[in-house]
Order: sequence, then C-alpha cells, then structure tokens
Amino acid sequence: MWAAIKGLVTGLSTKAKIALILLLGLGLLLGPVLLVILLLALLVMAIVAAVRAAAAG
Repeated sequence: MWAAIKGLVTGLSTKAKIALILLLGLGLLLGPVLLVILLLALLVMAIVAAVRAAAAG
C-alpha cells in the first residue's frame, strides 16, 4: 500500500503536490476542532434528552 501511495505522489504535478500538502495540513488542524464540536453537540443532546425525560416523568 505504501508503494502505491508513493507512486501516486510521484506522478502528481508540483501544483497538485502543494494542494495535497495544504489539504493534509488543513485536515490536521481542523480535525481536533471538529472533534470538540462533535463532542459538545453530543453533550448538548444528552442534556436536552435528560431534561425532557425528567419533565415527562
């Protein structure tokens, strides 16, 4: 698999390599931020469900 990835990168143009590096960097930077947002959304949904269950019961 590593050889296939190396072959793909070798065949890319310089502009495509730069774009790939920028996308990987952006993904590494935004990944943790998106994870925190997802966890906060799950926490809010759990709180809302608990409040609704308490109000119904």
